[in-house]
Amino acid sequence: MAYHEAGHAVIGLKLEDADMVQKVTIIPRGDAGGYNLMTPREEKYFHRKSEFIAQITGLLGGRTAEEIQFGEISAGAVNDIEKLTEIAKNMVRVYGMSSLGPIQYADPQGNVFLGRDYTKGSDYSAGVAAEIDKEVRAIVDECHENCRKILTENKDLLDLIANNLYEHETLTNEEITNLMNYGQLTDPNVEANEEEEKVEQEVVQVPEIPEAPTGVDQKDLDDAFNELTKKKD
Repeated sequence: MAYHEAGHAVIGLKLEDADMVQKVTIIPRGDAGGYNLMTPREEKYFHRKSEFIAQITGLLGGRTAEEIQFGEISAGAVNDIEKLTEIAKNMVRVYGMSSLGPIQYADPQGNVFLGRDYTKGSDYSAGVAAEIDKEVRAIVDECHENCRKILTENKDLLDLIANNLYEHETLTNEEITNLMNYGQLTDPNVEANEEEEKVEQEVVQVPEIPEAPTGVDQKDLDDAFNELTKKKD
C-alpha cells in the first residue's frame, strides 16, 4: 500500500500537467486500504489532450509502482483503472482525441450511437468498436510505458516516500515536496531559522547597572547586581 500511494505521489511531482497529491495516507478508509487526495494544478474549463494523458499516467502510478517494486500487482488499483479507462474512452469517443479524428462516437454520457445509427445489418458497428478499443488501448499503453519510465528513473524518491509513508502513515503535500527537495520531511532552512529565533529568545538581556541612588553605596549595589547575575547564570 505504501508503494502504491508513493507511485501516485512521484508522478504528481515529476510529470507536468499531472494532478498534485495534496495528502496521501495508508490508514484504511471505508473499503479502501489507503487513499490519496489529488487536485489539478489550476482550475480550467477546457482540458487539453496532454492533461488527460497526464491524468491517466498519474492514475497508473500506484499499479506501476507495485510492478516495479514487487514484480506483481494487487487489486488495489481497481478504482484507478476504472477512472483511467473512462478518461481514455472519452478521449476517443467524445472528444475526438485519437487517430480516428474529430468524430464523436458517443454522447458526453458515453452512450454509443454512431454504429447504431449508421449500420443497418452491416458489420460497421463491430468495426467501429474494434477501432475504438484499439485507440483506447494505445492511449493507456503509452501512458503505462511513460509511467514506468518516470518511476524507474526516480526509484530512489519512490523508495524514500514509500518508507516514510510506511513509518508515518500520512504525508502532506509539503512533506512529500520536502522529501523530493531535501530528502527529509522538513525544510532544513526553516529548521535553522526556527532554531536561531529560539536561541535569540533565550538570550538574557542584561540591564545596564543603574547609578546608585542618593544614600546608597555604589559598591554595595554592584555586589548585589553581580550576585543576581550569578543566580541567573
